[in-house]
Amino acid sequence: MSPTTIALFRAVIIFIAPFALLASFIFHPHVGNPIDDDFLVKLAEAVTADPTRWAVVHYFAAVAIGLLTLAFIAVRGYLHDAGEDRWSRFGLPFIVMGNLFYAMLPAFEFAPYAAVKAGFEAGTIQEVLMPWFFSTILTSALFITLGAIGFAVGIVRSNIFGTGLRWIVPAALIVMAVSRFVPLTFVQFYVQSFTGIISLFPLGYMIWKYQDSRTVVRPKPVTES
Repeated sequence: MSPTTIALFRAVIIFIAPFALLASFIFHPHVGNPIDDDFLVKLAEAVTADPTRWAVVHYFAAVAIGLLTLAFIAVRGYLHDAGEDRWSRFGLPFIVMGNLFYAMLPAFEFAPYAAVKAGFEAGTIQEVLMPWFFSTILTSALFITLGAIGFAVGIVRSNIFGTGLRWIVPAALIVMAVSRFVPLTFVQFYVQSFTGIISLFPLGYMIWKYQDSRTVVRPKPVTES
């Protein structure tokens, strides 16, 4: 493929991924926070009320997390073209592993769906999974935070943005990653999604604007020591 086509593919996936994740969270039934005393009760009620919606939302969430992984691969490719070949290379494997563990969470949520369809109690099934749920989300948060730090440093060192976005985009990226440590629905769903948009959208725009990869290198290229 031509450099222009590659750039367009990168930009499109970067634009789509955070909005897909936000959409999956918006359509997720309200069940409160995992640390709430009545969380399992609300979850069971939500699954029982509309098991099809529950399954579709979590299936789409897993797809959105996969798109998010592809978005970071696209950003890594762009930073590589811009001359940054150390920190983003360090960060990418952690991003992939962090999103892999995060995608396991909607997979866990198919257990209550299966329980309801089989005539069992969804809350009981979910209660058994909760220790695995929390350990998985913490593992995901740890991996993606390490990856986000790598990408943040790479973005700063690449000089692809002006003074303002040079710091706003990396900061939003780190907040997006750290939000996974917080077991509150608002933080997991909306803080993560909106900071993901804030961090990825400017990167997608830069790729879209400079569709010819030969133009991405700034006047002051990265110097690797």
